[in-house]
Amino acid sequence: MPKHETYYCPYCGETIRGFEYEKFPNSSSFKFCHGCGSEPNFQPLKHDNLWYQDKAEEEYKEKYGENCNFSFMEKVEIELKIEDLIRDKEIESNPLFNPEKKEIRIKKANELRTELYYEEKAKREKRANENSPKCPTCGSTNITKLTATNRLVHGAAFGLFSKTARSQWKCKNCGNKW
Repeated sequence: MPKHETYYCPYCGETIRGFEYEKFPNSSSFKFCHGCGSEPNFQPLKHDNLWYQDKAEEEYKEKYGENCNFSFMEKVEIELKIEDLIRDKEIESNPLFNPEKKEIRIKKANELRTELYYEEKAKREKRANENSPKCPTCGSTNITKLTATNRLVHGAAFGLFSKTARSQWKCKNCGNKW
């Protein structure tokens, strides 16, 4: 079992999972830092993640008392504290750390998040359009469902063989009923 669970770039603070790095250190994924583009110089954390978790829980108990039950929100707060501890005690205290490269990493991460958000949004919209009824004549989704009252009135007035009486949908673009 690896001693360290997390490695980090000393220049920008980008972290990677230790089991991936230890198993495949020469992988193309580790030829450069994805955060700042620097040559790989990943360094292990001085302590494993459990050490940081214990420290974060100790600080949390000091702040809120020994009887805290670690609800979901408390656990989230502890996770954030763990990240703060790692950043403060190891990454940003490293003499190689460069705040400008950190800003590059943050900018890249935000751009990636935005890109992923819009890709997911486009996929959701595409799925919504695929599952929407369309006019068989013009393909428009600008359609309306004919009400039972409307169909009944047309059936009574023009006979059961009228187009409106036999249809459920009407296209607002071309007027087709089906």
